[in-house]
Amino acid sequence: MKISIAAGGTGGHISPGLAVAEKWSAETGEVLFIGGKGKVEKKLIAGSGYDLHKISASPIPRSFSRNMFYGLAGNIKAFFESLKILRDFSPDIVLGTGGYVSGMPVLAASLMGIPTVIHEQNSYPGLANRILSYRANGIAVSYESSDGHFPDRSQDKIYHTGNPIRSALTQIQRGEARAKLSVDSEAFMVLVMGGSQGSRKINQIITRTYRKLTSFESLFVYHITGTSNYHEVIDLAEKRLDQDKLDRIEFTSFCEQISYPLSAADLFIGRAGATTLAEITACGLPAVLIPYPHAAAGHQRKNAEVLAEAGAAETLKEDDLSSEKLNRMIVSLYKSPERLDKMRKASFELSKPEAGKKLYELLLKLAREAK
Repeated sequence: MKISIAAGGTGGHISPGLAVAEKWSAETGEVLFIGGKGKVEKKLIAGSGYDLHKISASPIPRSFSRNMFYGLAGNIKAFFESLKILRDFSPDIVLGTGGYVSGMPVLAASLMGIPTVIHEQNSYPGLANRILSYRANGIAVSYESSDGHFPDRSQDKIYHTGNPIRSALTQIQRGEARAKLSVDSEAFMVLVMGGSQGSRKINQIITRTYRKLTSFESLFVYHITGTSNYHEVIDLAEKRLDQDKLDRIEFTSFCEQISYPLSAADLFIGRAGATTLAEITACGLPAVLIPYPHAAAGHQRKNAEVLAEAGAAETLKEDDLSSEKLNRMIVSLYKSPERLDKMRKASFELSKPEAGKKLYELLLKLAREAK
């Protein structure tokens, strides 16, 4: 059996698709991805060895402007591109993982009579998924609180699967990960990551903490800057730190094998995207979360609240963020091993290791029913 997965735009939309593709290709049949023309699709999808067909999908601004017409034109083109791709590949089912890239492929598949499933990673569904929910055969959600944001007529199509993660995250041991990254087994490792696109704000603030943080000899930082901010971060760090301090920080613009730093870390600092949270809870990783304040309907703030209320994370608002506050929070956690142990346990309890299996079984069930 064949599946086509419409995913792109950000790593958060792509990662669940990769988790499904991993299981489908191993146990069921062929996989074809339909993605946008961005670099993240090339790195994550094509870089994982899957066939990727690109379409001209683009986000449509929420306010009236000239870009709205460009967005509409791009998506009309993407619809016809999707029709051709789906005709040629002839999948048994299509999975859309949300975001603007998934809209036209899922719509085209629905009009062609191909069964479709949409997956929502966040507690508050995105616009594409809310629209597609009227036509999708199945709606897979990560949070039960998502249910009420879908229309009444779609409620009987909702399945609580959780947010799938790739198997490597639960298979890589801490020692193996640290050996891969050349991190000392006794070091306290802080992982800094501003989402798949990077965060200039977090990069600037965290870099100002490094002089104080690196005064603790056992502390090591693995900092994923994002491609657009990498050189700026390096310049800032080199101006502020001596070489012996810089040696205790690993800077990288992007990490394709994110399973290794996640499995190696003792503390996570970063955004509260749904896929990021699924990954850190799978590793039982304590976190300091800084939700992106402009996320649609405040969904990152709501995601972060779930972990904070469970005792798995501390949160900081971006508007209140300063190097002093962030430094105090990191040092406080570094000096409180008992508190970190409680956070690890709380984080593990929030993980949903069966999410990938549940979503895979839903896709297989609906594909077979359509035969």
